[in-house]
Amino acid sequence: MIIIDKAVLHILDINSGMTIYSDEELSVSDSIETFLLKHIEKAWKSQGAKPGTFYDDSSFQEKLSGYLNGEMDFISFSKDVGHTFEEAFCHAEEMASADVIVADVRIDDQRQIVIFKCNSHMGYIHQVNQTENGIKNDIINHYSIMPNLSQKMDEFAFIDVGTMAISVDAKRYTIDGNSIFVFPEILLECSLTPSPKEAIKSL
Repeated sequence: MIIIDKAVLHILDINSGMTIYSDEELSVSDSIETFLLKHIEKAWKSQGAKPGTFYDDSSFQEKLSGYLNGEMDFISFSKDVGHTFEEAFCHAEEMASADVIVADVRIDDQRQIVIFKCNSHMGYIHQVNQTENGIKNDIINHYSIMPNLSQKMDEFAFIDVGTMAISVDAKRYTIDGNSIFVFPEILLECSLTPSPKEAIKSL
């Protein structure tokens, strides 16, 4: 059973330079709750996620502890996550505009911090325009389409609050000429071991 206690969305439009940080949590109900629950469940069951362990000097773990101990509120903690991504992707060669969702949830009574990164995708939507001749319906490109319920998040991390165990599904980006997994190497500062899928493939 999944219970979402807190969630927030930040918009990192690196390409246009319009990063928008939310000052309020998402209202977790109706369609928003359905969206989050489906994606949390899908990511939680992923066989492609890699187990991880924080480095002893991980600044993320220190900030997470500050949030858990009440020294930092949820919004401030989530903005810090967004700022770390923003600083990293400003130097990335790939287009890295994205939506970032941070959530504080309980999965089968285990408290987890969930971080989703949804890279901007091009999609098509309808648009209604009023012209001098009346209404004209058009089809236009839209560049911030979030994954639908049948798709999976581009990248994600789960951090077990009780054990500090990590589960990460991340992509490589070229930053300052180096190929880097941003989630584990820059954000979380953790080591990773092979995913269940990789372990089965190696066998």
